[in-house]
Amino acid sequence: MVKPHISNNKKVSGTKDATLKPSNYTVSYAWATESEAEDDTKYVSDNKVKITITDGDAWAKVKVTVTPKETGSYGLAEGAVITGEYYVRRADEATNLSKAKVTFYNKAGTQLRSLEYNGNTFYTPAGNNPEADAVPEDPNAVYVRVTVSGATVDPDLYDVIWTNATAKGKATVVIRGKGVPTEKGMAVGSKNQAVSIKAMGLKGKNLKSYVEKAVSNLKNIFSLI
Repeated sequence: MVKPHISNNKKVSGTKDATLKPSNYTVSYAWATESEAEDDTKYVSDNKVKITITDGDAWAKVKVTVTPKETGSYGLAEGAVITGEYYVRRADEATNLSKAKVTFYNKAGTQLRSLEYNGNTFYTPAGNNPEADAVPEDPNAVYVRVTVSGATVDPDLYDVIWTNATAKGKATVVIRGKGVPTEKGMAVGSKNQAVSIKAMGLKGKNLKSYVEKAVSNLKNIFSLI
């Protein structure tokens, strides 16, 4: 038995001009397990969301419908019904990213324990795969490797979000599970990983090369303005 914690009074819907109170709408739920989720006729209407995942299935899909009430100041406008969905998976089948170890690499596969400030924003290219075709030749492209209990998590199962990723100091990288079951598994939860952006080092560089690189970076910055 899997029973997620659902609180209707926290599900607040909004319009362009006003925020609706829970008394202005109803919320209904229907669910189906993995083997039946493709068939809309198999969904069980169950507002208590008491899900039973039997042997042979790894997850259940829950559909949520928010319907404004045709009373009070807000009538049921065309297209006003809001729908959404989420998945519930057996705890032993989902990868919990809150326990993940996160490491950073450049395109060549060298681990980066810190990043070198150059005035541009660090990021992870789409797909997070340095061996993919047409990967950018960009020193600010940083690839992420996520492992849980020693096993590498497939990049398709999570998103990589960078914040404070330009200035010297600490950048924060958020690894967030997509929470969607796939043939590669499913990742849930998130992990925040800090990485240092340090001043550009002069070791192994002469003054001319340092200045040329600094000027090039400044040109890149001003070209974006």
